[in-house]
This record gives sequence, C-alpha cells and structure tokens, in this order.
Amino acid sequence: MVTDTDALTAAADDWGNVVRRQPWAVVRPESVADVQKVVAFCHGNGVKLAVRGVGHSVYGQDQVEGGLVIDSQSLTGISVGNGYVDVEPGATFAAVHAAAPGRTLPVWAEHTGLTICGMLSVGGLGITSFTNGSVADNILELDVVLADGTLQTCSATLRPALFHSVRAGLGQFGVIVRARIPLTAAPTNATMFILSYDDIDAYMADYEFLSVRERRFQALFGGAVPAPQNGFVFTIEATSFFSGDPPDQAPLLAGLHFVGQPQVVSLPYTDFQNRGAPAFAALKSFDRPAPFLAFSVPKSVGKQVLLDLLSAPANHEGAFATAPNGAPVSFFRIWCMKRSQFKAPLLRFAPVGDEEVIWMAVILKTLLVDPSRASAVVETNRRTYDQIVRLGGKQYPINAIPNYSPADWETHFDVLWPTVCLAKQIYDRENVLTPGQGMFTSPCAPSNDPEAESKLEKQYKALIGEG
Repeated sequence: MVTDTDALTAAADDWGNVVRRQPWAVVRPESVADVQKVVAFCHGNGVKLAVRGVGHSVYGQDQVEGGLVIDSQSLTGISVGNGYVDVEPGATFAAVHAAAPGRTLPVWAEHTGLTICGMLSVGGLGITSFTNGSVADNILELDVVLADGTLQTCSATLRPALFHSVRAGLGQFGVIVRARIPLTAAPTNATMFILSYDDIDAYMADYEFLSVRERRFQALFGGAVPAPQNGFVFTIEATSFFSGDPPDQAPLLAGLHFVGQPQVVSLPYTDFQNRGAPAFAALKSFDRPAPFLAFSVPKSVGKQVLLDLLSAPANHEGAFATAPNGAPVSFFRIWCMKRSQFKAPLLRFAPVGDEEVIWMAVILKTLLVDPSRASAVVETNRRTYDQIVRLGGKQYPINAIPNYSPADWETHFDVLWPTVCLAKQIYDRENVLTPGQGMFTSPCAPSNDPEAESKLEKQYKALIGEG
C-alpha cells in the first residue's frame, strides 16, 4: 500500500484529464491473494474501491475519492495454453500479441495498450466485432474476487449468473483477476483498402453491405475526416487477412461506390494489429482533456444523427487534428453492425425492434487547441446524449457525460435494470466497487433469499434466449 504524493496524484487522474478524485491509498498487489485481502478489507470497512489498469477512462470511472485504488499493472501475467490464453488484470492486448506469436485473439482494441480485463468489463469493441462480437462475448472463463474477498471461477456453465454479471458489468460486481480467451492460428499478412466517399448515403450503403450483407473482409473500420474545401470525406478501411498469395482486388471491391482510387496498404498481420499504437501514444503525450463520446442508434435514425453531429462543430470539437505533413487526422469513428452479433447480456445497444442494424459513433475528442473548454465540451456531450436517448440510442459506456445518475443507468439498462440491481444486491450489497460509474449511490438491502443467485441465473437465461 502506497500513499506517496506521486502515486495518489496519478490515481486521481485518467486519460480524460477532466475529473480528479484523490484516493486515500494505492495498492499494487503481488498476487491474487493480495487482491482478496484488499477487497475484503474494503467490504468490511465500507471503503470505496476502484481498479485501475492503464487509466484509460475519461471521466473518473476508475477513480475513487478517499478510498482505495488497486493498480492492476503489478499483475500482468500471461499464460498461453492449447487454444487459449489466460491473462491477469494488468495484461494488455499488445502483450498478448507478443506472447502468442502465430496466434490471434478474436477481437482486440484499436488501442492495443489497453488491458484486456478492463475492456471486457466495458464490453470491448474492435474492428473484427462485426463478425466476432465483443471482447466480452469471447471469454471462456473468469476468476473473480467478490466484494467479500472470496475467489470464484465462473463461465457460461459454472456460476453463469456471476459470469454474465461481470462481463460488461462495468466493475460493479467483482474484481476480475484472470480471463481465459480463445486463440486461433493467425494469418501472416493483411491488405487494407482505404475507400473514400464524398456522399454519406453511398458510404452508409457500402458499409452496411460489407458489414451485414456480404462479408468480404475480415476487418472493417469507418470514419469521417474534413474535406479539403468544406464538408467531410467518409472512409472505409476494409482489410483482408491472408497467408500466402494476396487477395484478388477486383472481386473484393466489385459493386462498391467509393470515389477515386482506393489506397492499398499491405503489411504483416502483427504490424496491422498494432498500427494504432503511435496515434494513441501521441494523443496521450499531449496530456490534454479528452472528453470522449460513444453511442449506438437504430438504423432508422443513423443518418439523421450523423448529419446533426457533423453539422455542428461543437458536437465534434477536438475530434479532428492535423498531421505534421498537413493531412487531416480523424478520430471520428462511424460504423454499423448487426445487434444479434453480441451476446453478453449487460452490453447494451440501441433497441432494434424490427431493425437488426445499428449504427455506432465514437468521437475521440482531445482538446489540443483550447483545454479550458473541457467543461463546455462535456456539457455538449450531455445534450448530445440526451438527444440520442430520445431517438432510441444508447451510450457505449466509455464517455464523459456529466451528472450521469442512477436514473440514467436505469434508462440505459431499461428492462435489465431489475436484473442489474439483483446482481448488485448479491455480489456487492455494500456498494463498495467502482463508485466512479455513479450507478448506485447507497448500499443495497441485503438479500436473505438463498435462491437469489439461482433466480438471477434464470433471468439471464431468459435474456439470452436459454430460458
């Protein structure tokens, strides 16, 4: 346990550089047993607790005022097995890539310096999610320290209620200390086709075609960048993975509606996986406020929402920059996918009803020009979020949204809210874990029902179509 100024100052901040909450102490555990002791201590003494990996939250989600922070970067173990990898809570995607050459994860973060356990606690989306789901969807087994300090192993068949609660559970129900994830043989190469569009209708039609209708590529990514004169250019990064001969370009691009000639980039698969690292390292080095905003909306309002966002600069302030060579750089991500591709019950997207397709936007705002505008930008985020909710949208919970209350979380989880509350009552009734999310503001009434976890399991089974 450390209480020196440097450690407390670091734990009081995060990537977002907007919210600061200083803990009482920081713990750097040397083992899972250490984590158990810390969690049990906090539970028994009413001390709030947060787990911090690389500190990539943007609005204090992994901070705690006057409580304890577990720095998971002291637990970075990786064990590669036959068809899977076990990772400790501080292990990053990049570290797994390095530890398992010739093999690959189903889904990885664009920023490979993030911890896998942190990502699965949110859900975890990547450029292969349109076919493989989220990081949380691809977990085989977890070890979880419950709020009373006990260590439990869970999976889809072993304590499934706990398994479904902690995946995309935003740190509310336990501390993940081991995750088992499948590995498959990796290709050796990747060829990326960067396709440009000057018309949003053509862009959205082609993206949906490639993501939902005819999956010609193994990775997809989309976004917007300011046009040289005015307006925006939309781009699709469509990537083919292969070993041996490169793919034939003609059938891959047939029938698409991009303008000009595609930019073609070929590189080793491992370089492709880590290609975003320099951009994120540069953003982090600026040490400026980064009030991100991410959400999903139903297809029926997707175009309207995107046009509204792009038409008002306040909505995307800080999302565009200029590279040293003068080229525009975009951190405005836009893509679509099928809702049914995602199975983790607590990972919430826009309700689809009869609509199978949802559109997502992630606006990685970094205020390089005027950091003093951070408060104004998070207020803009709030107004944008409220509009999106009125249109049937959901946040993807990595955001800087001010005054996000339990009532907002109830709206977010909608029909799942009673299930979330029951899980909290069972696994963290003292409301000790991850207070930075603002999901619960007081302890839950203790459950005296010995069948409570069984009831929770039945609720999850109904949600995922097994009940």
